[in-house]
Amino acid sequence: MEKIDLEYFEKIQANEKLNNILKYSRENFIPTMLTNTGKLLYQYIKKHQPKNILEIGTAIGYSGIVMLIASENKSQLLTIEKDESRVIMAKNNFYDNNLSKNVEIINGDASEVISKLHLEMIRYDDFYANTNETNYQQESENKLKSSVFCDKMNSFVEKESCNTVKMSLNNVDAITKKTSNSNKNNKDKRKTNETNYHINNNQKFDFIFLDGSKSQYIKQIDMLLDMLSDKGVIFIDDALYMYNIYKEGEVPHKHRSMIKNLRNFVIKILDNQNIDKKILNIDEGIIIVKK
Repeated sequence: MEKIDLEYFEKIQANEKLNNILKYSRENFIPTMLTNTGKLLYQYIKKHQPKNILEIGTAIGYSGIVMLIASENKSQLLTIEKDESRVIMAKNNFYDNNLSKNVEIINGDASEVISKLHLEMIRYDDFYANTNETNYQQESENKLKSSVFCDKMNSFVEKESCNTVKMSLNNVDAITKKTSNSNKNNKDKRKTNETNYHINNNQKFDFIFLDGSKSQYIKQIDMLLDMLSDKGVIFIDDALYMYNIYKEGEVPHKHRSMIKNLRNFVIKILDNQNIDKKILNIDEGIIIVKK
């Protein structure tokens, strides 16, 4: 742990650009993870070295930069932020830290975006499962037809003519494949235009950092678990809302809905027997989920 602390200090806490981002966030009341949370997040990314990271709650890019530094710029980050002004600042901050090529920011409501991502992932899996099966059957049938046809030709035509027929069939095959690929590319382009963001649908996320609207966690968690790769990790910040979910008595009206949803969210996590989970009393409360 001392090694991580020293590395975190050198790469994060002593980083002037990051300190400026953190200072701006504090002065303008933009939610940013606390120090111990940052250290733990850095440690998890360093240990697991995820290829694909999903972040819910970009803010102005501080946590995303920390994760990419921990991954030694080897990860790809897809991050979601609703506030357009913060998205603009985040883009500038990623650019200033030479990380733009590792990041895609989606400006939108997190629950809506997650729902679209989840739906696209399901459609992709279903489409390619069916396509692969159909292609295999069609290819087998075509090979059989080609072979029977050629054998018949061989019985009353010279071998050279049969080879010509084979070449013609191969050319038709090539044209068919080219047309099929062209249609597929057009389909992919339409899909991209519909969603206005790019995602490699056949790859799930190896690491998810959940730090958005707390009242939405319960709505998002099942979809996020579906989108998580095997042995993937979900790191949930501020999951206990400064431990207010443990407090008894009347909850202030403005926090009532959020605390109720967070309590139900924690119960849902604890009741799920298909995942490993632990609650950490660090900063404002962290939950780590492993698939």
